[in-house]
Amino acid sequence: MTFQGKVIVITGGAQGIGKCIAECFAGRVRVNSISPGWIDTSFRKYDGPDAAQHFAGRVGNPMDIANMVLYLASDKAGFITGENICIDMHLRRSRQVPRRATRGALQSKVARGCEA
Repeated sequence: MTFQGKVIVITGGAQGIGKCIAECFAGRVRVNSISPGWIDTSFRKYDGPDAAQHFAGRVGNPMDIANMVLYLASDKAGFITGENICIDMHLRRSRQVPRRATRGALQSKVARGCEA
């Protein structure tokens, strides 16, 4: 099985578990998951093709994930449960993360699998 195939299986399993737990604890707790894409933990600025492959024109950073976690934990997201939120900017050209990118712990597990 290819790396991307493994990522798809892991992400699908995480999504299924999240929905199951959300159903089991309905009305008592909200359960959501986040599938990050390319997240550069060094906060470096990428130019050229590395940035152009993202709709936002930049590579994600940990604050992108942290802001979504804060939102999901707030009362503003009170009606959101059992969801998997993809934060990957839907890479449009290359599906490969350049070698010089720093991969976060979560990204190495879910990489680009949330589009599967």
